[in-house]
Amino acid sequence: MTLPNALHHVDVPTKKATFAMACFWAPDALFGATPGVIKTRVGYCGGAKNNPTYRDLGDHTEAIDVDYDPNQITYEKLLELFWANHDPTARLKTQYTSFIFYHDEDQKAAAEKTMKEQ
Repeated sequence: MTLPNALHHVDVPTKKATFAMACFWAPDALFGATPGVIKTRVGYCGGAKNNPTYRDLGDHTEAIDVDYDPNQITYEKLLELFWANHDPTARLKTQYTSFIFYHDEDQKAAAEKTMKEQ
């Protein structure tokens, strides 16, 4: 007997947010447990190296992609979680630098607005 895969088909309109906030495991747990978040993925972002790996990531930073249902949670609420759950001023190596990678002009405007409020 084959059981259906729960992630095989999600019939929900989703949007994507991408954040870097130090090591990616804590943000993965945070966003993964947030109502309205459909799926998270961790990886590397922002660098020039092709095919970065954990042992050789070049100038990339650890990041998390968050697929979310905008009818259940807003991008602004995700930004609140971003700012409240790490120290963006910490002087860490490039691998753990704080970033907001926006996917459209609305996300860019929201990110810039919340950054000014910090």
